Amino acid sequence: MRWPQVPHPWDLHPDYLGGVLVRFHLRNAKLYSYTFTLPDPTGQLELERQNARWCDHIRHRSDNWDRATNAPPISVCRHVPMRPSEGGREPKELDMRYALSSLILVLIFTANSALSGERIEFYAKHINVSTASETMEVGDEPGHILAFFSAKGVGTRLEGPEEPPYKIEIQGTGDYRADGSGKNQGYGKFIFADGSYYFERWSGEVKDGRAVGTATYYGGSGRFAGMSGGSKYDCGLMGDRFICDVRGFIELP
Repeated sequence: MRWPQVPHPWDLHPDYLGGVLVRFHLRNAKLYSYTFTLPDPTGQLELERQNARWCDHIRHRSDNWDRATNAPPISVCRHVPMRPSEGGREPKELDMRYALSSLILVLIFTANSALSGERIEFYAKHINVSTASETMEVGDEPGHILAFFSAKGVGTRLEGPEEPPYKIEIQGTGDYRADGSGKNQGYGKFIFADGSYYFERWSGEVKDGRAVGTATYYGGSGRFAGMSGGSKYDCGLMGDRFICDVRGFIELP
């Protein structure tokens, strides 16, 4: 099902804080699943998805925790049998193929290695859904509330060293006014495919349907043990969902 009219439902958000509610009436049908997708008028999101898929194909399997560590990489460096040409010399195209394969492997290992003292800079997209919330009226002015909430989500790294999608757990509190503006703060936990994780302490401001702030990373475990770092985030608020652009860095000991 697609939204055929203008404006797009996401464009309605600034005028209707709290998100856009859409109700579907189905007859003689069963709903097996649903997915929310962001508008992609320029095709940039699809390009990023394709690039991530390509990186998954060419990445050496020794860095993928759910696969054999001694398996050869996919799509590159396939074994090419030696076929001597006339005069006992190998064809030039084979020489070029081996040289290109070697270069790709060097680049892959360089991009994915995590050395001591390394600084990792990244840009990621975090899609989160609220799982619980409570509010309390302060009473000093109409619409002044305190909120307590938790959320879960998934993070996808779009720039920086390749990383499989990771889980996000968030707990926070907010102090909001009647117009939706206010301040919030809380803690987060990022859990990665190999079981490594780290925490964040975040704080920021909410205004005009966006939450903007900073975070400090700490408490790393596994390959993030002893790490430090931080980030800046800019989140669009859409009802019980908030989608964040995150630019940050991680420094390994």
